[in-house]
Amino acid sequence: MSSILEWVATGHGIVTAVATVVVAVAAAITAWATYSLVRENKLFRKVGEDPKVIAYLTGDPKHVSLLNLVLENVGRGPARNIEFGFDFDE
Repeated sequence: MSSILEWVATGHGIVTAVATVVVAVAAAITAWATYSLVRENKLFRKVGEDPKVIAYLTGDPKHVSLLNLVLENVGRGPARNIEFGFDFDE
């Protein structure tokens, strides 16, 4: 144990240099991880605030033989300029 302490005491410049390199690499890895997380959070925020319009059929409560076509915005953002059409053969 004392030989290790003597080596550290005599070679403190090398120990300082190695420790500095290790800290610099750790800082670079942390910066890269932070950048990746920020980019991912921006994407999640955008996806979470986008409108999402769905269409489905429901039965009419007053008339049993009728179906209602419902267009509903289930996203968090406002849905603007929505157009729909029917594509069917007569």
